Amino acid sequence: MSNSENRKKTKIDQVRLTPEEREELEIKAAAYGVSRAHLMRAGALDMRLTSVVDREGIESLDKAVADLGRLGGLFKHWLTGEMKSPAGHVPQIMQLLRDIEATQKEAKAAILKISGKRKKT
Repeated sequence: MSNSENRKKTKIDQVRLTPEEREELEIKAAAYGVSRAHLMRAGALDMRLTSVVDREGIESLDKAVADLGRLGGLFKHWLTGEMKSPAGHVPQIMQLLRDIEATQKEAKAAILKISGKRKKT
């Protein structure tokens, strides 16, 4: 006999919902990437759920941090004297600085997405 989570859940409770309530549950469950039943269980039992947006935002931040590490490593390589003629590399240095700035903007956008704040235009 399997000890899977589904096999342990043997009791069924039914809940009457209006069509609007059911639709709202569908929307919220989709936002969290879970079933309606899981969403209802989590709400009733004070379980913490991580929304799909949170996961996507965290993945975006993780990528941005990795990019900043890579770009910082390149910059450090140049600043530690391993680059013999900085003047000849001004275009690459300027591109590196633009890449760092772009990655910072990506990280900020991911933070705003996670926090639920909209970017001000």
